[in-house]
Amino acid sequence: MIKSNRTVQIGFCLINGLLGTMQTTVFADGLTAKYTADQIAPKTVQTFNVTDLGEMVIAPDASIWGVDTKNHRVLHLNVDGSIIGQFGTQGTAAGQLNNPQHIALAKDGSVWVTDGGSRSSDACLCSYVVNYRVQHFKPDGTWVEQFGNPSLAYDILGSKHGVDAIGQFDTIYNIQVAEDGSVWVNDASNYRVQHFKADGSFINQIDHKGPATGQIGFITDMALAADGSVWLADNDNQRVDHFKADSTFIGQFETKIPSEGALGELVYEGPYRIEMATDGSLWVSYYSTLQHFKTDGTLVAQYGNKNRYDPEPFSNIVDFMLEANGSVWLRDGSSARLRHFAADGSLLLVTPQPSAEYDVKQANLYLRDVILQGENVSGAGQQYQATLQYQNGQFVLVDSGLIDAYGYASPKLHAPAYFNPSLNILDIQSVFIAGKSYKATLKHVGNYRFELQTIIPW
Repeated sequence: MIKSNRTVQIGFCLINGLLGTMQTTVFADGLTAKYTADQIAPKTVQTFNVTDLGEMVIAPDASIWGVDTKNHRVLHLNVDGSIIGQFGTQGTAAGQLNNPQHIALAKDGSVWVTDGGSRSSDACLCSYVVNYRVQHFKPDGTWVEQFGNPSLAYDILGSKHGVDAIGQFDTIYNIQVAEDGSVWVNDASNYRVQHFKADGSFINQIDHKGPATGQIGFITDMALAADGSVWLADNDNQRVDHFKADSTFIGQFETKIPSEGALGELVYEGPYRIEMATDGSLWVSYYSTLQHFKTDGTLVAQYGNKNRYDPEPFSNIVDFMLEANGSVWLRDGSSARLRHFAADGSLLLVTPQPSAEYDVKQANLYLRDVILQGENVSGAGQQYQATLQYQNGQFVLVDSGLIDAYGYASPKLHAPAYFNPSLNILDIQSVFIAGKSYKATLKHVGNYRFELQTIIPW
């Protein structure tokens, strides 16, 4: 398994250097660019930034399948982010998707997708329509089947109508396909895990809600063992639960990480994601920690938190994937980094923190945070966000604003871009373009316009 690219639109305001208090001018005129702005947006290679995906899974051929939630589609990618194939359009009909969240691969290569949906009110504002179902596709996107109800109603008070019935779903947190082709669906908001044949026929469920031994709380993820048993990340009860395929309880062990509560008090966070390695051991993730366990609960290794291998702490582990060779791919959501660890814990790869992202379709260069540099520069050291739009061979500043301590998704976790007013140079540490990272330098040439000076692969 491996999940936002948010642009905050605020008033257009500029300062002495770049952004801030109202001014009529921003920079002195600059020099002619050495490169044209066309070079920052190659449109011939179809690629995708894997850090924008929802859940991801690695196929036996080492390619990646993922759900592109905001675009209501499924993507099949090479590890470099280039697109092999894709399918999906938004809607409620069979084969269409509405905010898909999770994905699983069957032994035959077919693809299962949880079509989670978002509740949108109907014309009379008296009910909600959702797509809480799972859908089955061939690798080429051909629709096979679905189960669950794609149009269950909620009244205006949010009361359920049928989503807690057998074979129906409320909020699906995970889906897994067993060796025999049967399908496990984590129907989390109903505090149960349902088990189906590949044709959607109901087999059984684990629904023993509670804190006692053999009961389950809110399940955030699950993993299937070779013997058909299922391991559950029980976030409510801060433990891992183990059940046979017939729902008989086998055992459990405690998994929790110390954390700081909202008022600074010591609290404990439960497991969020769980994966089973080919050797039968278990990997469990929390907000900022990844742990490796034997099946009896013995801790083997830990990444992140205080005993980390990586020199930088994780800030928000959204998801992770295991390869057959024992290596681990980890997605750090807050910093938008993807990290690859060898089986022995050594760091093989870490993608750069983005300070900007170029949207080819909109021709917008979104700067996550810009820091002003230079002596006697008003606002120096403060962080700003900005949007530059490509127009007629140059980038035009179309939106900007100061980032405060409570806004825009913890900008301190992103690599900054730097603007030097005395040189009129905007230095972008890491700009994502069509799924790849580059370093870029832009020069302000007057009238809120910038020309690209240099751009090199990161």
